[in-house]
Amino acid sequence: MNLPGHSTRSRHRWFTTDIAENRSLRAAVERLLRLTGVPRAVRTRLMHQRARLADVTPLVRGQAVPAWQASRLNARDHHPLHLASLVLEGASAE
Repeated sequence: MNLPGHSTRSRHRWFTTDIAENRSLRAAVERLLRLTGVPRAVRTRLMHQRARLADVTPLVRGQAVPAWQASRLNARDHHPLHLASLVLEGASAE
């Protein structure tokens, strides 16, 4: 039933947070939080990100890091995802 001035058309967005990109980000955040010597401000921001990723399935130790594909949909996340890859690979600046 349509009421005057009201549309019955609805829009649905299918969205899940449990995707490869977020699994990689969560794993990198958790690994960084296990490090000693992380400055308090950085640790606080990492804990904030961990809370934002709370609904994402954590990686099990020994499980392969999920592959992600760069696209226009995740373009704003390319830098954090590359950094997460470095963290998870155990890369170092030295």
